[in-house]
Amino acid sequence: MYTGGGPLIEKLKEMYKYLISLFNIPILRYLYCGGRIPVFPANLEIKKCDEVVVFSREPIDDDQMKYILGEMITKKVNLCLPNCSSFPWESTRFSMDCLNLQLDSKLVSREMLLSLKCPKICMKGYTSLTSKDVRDFINQWFNSNDTRLETLLVDLKSDEEPEPIDLSEFNPKPWDPVLRGQYYDKNLVGKLSGGMDIIRKDGRFATFRQSSRSIDFFVWKNTLQVENN
Repeated sequence: MYTGGGPLIEKLKEMYKYLISLFNIPILRYLYCGGRIPVFPANLEIKKCDEVVVFSREPIDDDQMKYILGEMITKKVNLCLPNCSSFPWESTRFSMDCLNLQLDSKLVSREMLLSLKCPKICMKGYTSLTSKDVRDFINQWFNSNDTRLETLLVDLKSDEEPEPIDLSEFNPKPWDPVLRGQYYDKNLVGKLSGGMDIIRKDGRFATFRQSSRSIDFFVWKNTLQVENN
């Protein structure tokens, strides 16, 4: 796979730097959807960008991935990629506001899931995660003071039948729309209304819903009054 360099890339980099200097504007979004000569943020030396979106049918060069995930300052990362077997996912720290992995997330292990510090996490397609992995993630949130987590959307491992998650330890309650307050995304109701609410000791609460091969976990912004035992 062509990974950059050459006169054309150098000219594009010079043009990019000139325009940024001339207009003094930030880069809001980088989008890559494939091409005969791929141009990645590292090629242009883009250091900061609100959102990075990469769609590719071929694995991305490891150095390009390391730059996007390790050297760029970005709020959102959306990767729609095939299996990148050589990329060191385990050593990568994901700390952006939104992490969205599509198509092949098999290399996201249980340990990596538990280490994520992203408020919004979406892993769809082929994953290696089981019901127990997700339950451990929820248990970690339930017994923490984490106030950043907002959503976890996960497709489960497809080559084995997923087990229903036992939430009894969290004292779950049937979905109650009144608890949401008046400020919440009404589009979520259809997806979460059949789920269960769990309430943390600090009053922060979340809704859990499991379908045949996916799990949705949404943490609400408002908190509830909790009786001290």
